[in-house]
Amino acid sequence: MQKPKICFVSENVYLLIGRDVTHNFAGGAEIQQLMLANELTRRGYPVVFVTGDFGQKSGKEWRGIRCIPAYNISSGFPVLRFFYPKLY
Repeated sequence: MQKPKICFVSENVYLLIGRDVTHNFAGGAEIQQLMLANELTRRGYPVVFVTGDFGQKSGKEWRGIRCIPAYNISSGFPVLRFFYPKLY
């Protein structure tokens, strides 16, 4: 029997995976999600993160965890950014 695929949606987790030091707004939630994803991949579950687009390549893998960029974090108007593209 094939193990189910697991997908996390976390805008800022790529900052930890990609070791991006130019942005510094990843925190405790992202660290916990990454720890959980590491353990799940160790147990043989395929894990994917949908993250913000920080210029990384689509489908980049790190320790068996695949990252898919969703949208550019800085796109849109600063005040309206919450509604578009985030909620869109």
